Amino acid sequence: MNDDGQKIKIKIADRELSLKVKSPDDEANFRRGAKDVNELLSQYKERYPGNSLSDFLSMIALIMAKKVHELKNRMDNDPLRGDIEDLSSRLKKYLEKDNIDDH
Repeated sequence: MNDDGQKIKIKIADRELSLKVKSPDDEANFRRGAKDVNELLSQYKERYPGNSLSDFLSMIALIMAKKVHELKNRMDNDPLRGDIEDLSSRLKKYLEKDNIDDH
């Protein structure tokens, strides 16, 4: 894949979007995300007929943003995070000390 990325097409709510992705992982994540949005959209259309597409997409955007913040909070509050940061710091200090002793 070149520096400009690869062009892909994603369909959300019967609308085709053209995107450039930088990696196969990005492409897979965009495709999974589009699938999730389309599935939620389908569920909302069934449950709440008569609402506008923009209402549904706004609600989906809000739900997805909420999930992002929940994941960020979970990562920030992860009990192992402090241990990992401590070990990383200690390893860095050890390696720096080891390099100084070799000179």
